[in-house]
Amino acid sequence: MDFEKAQAACEEAVRKDPDNPRLNYQLGRVYGYSGQWPKAMPYRLKAVEAEYPQSLFVIGYLYFSGTTIDEKAPCKTVVMWRRAAELGRMAAQVGLPRHYMRGDFVSCGVDIPKEELAGYLDAADAQTSDYYTSMLIEDLQAELSQQ
Repeated sequence: MDFEKAQAACEEAVRKDPDNPRLNYQLGRVYGYSGQWPKAMPYRLKAVEAEYPQSLFVIGYLYFSGTTIDEKAPCKTVVMWRRAAELGRMAAQVGLPRHYMRGDFVSCGVDIPKEELAGYLDAADAQTSDYYTSMLIEDLQAELSQQ
């Protein structure tokens, strides 16, 4: 990837439309992938504040993993992923139930009803034709039904 060219294009796009969450997310993404993490966060967070589903998922993941963010914060993750799942982001509709069922958010004191988790998995299943994603969803659905 030509980061300089991508950065210039994204900066120009955000200059023309500064409140567009997708464009802010993309600029933050370019900064992040090019190693400019501190410069990336204001744009990434602007997209999160605007509830851009992809940004909610990715920034939630960064807080979960601690990657490119100075803190691990799974309680921020669960909030972001839940909202992204509600907004239809398939990665969150699969990731949230998987990590919730494995107890990754138990310290957050968040109770997500089984029916809500099942709804996210059903919605994700309806969005994909990918064999591997479908297998994961099927496994999670089976595990959830046994809980």
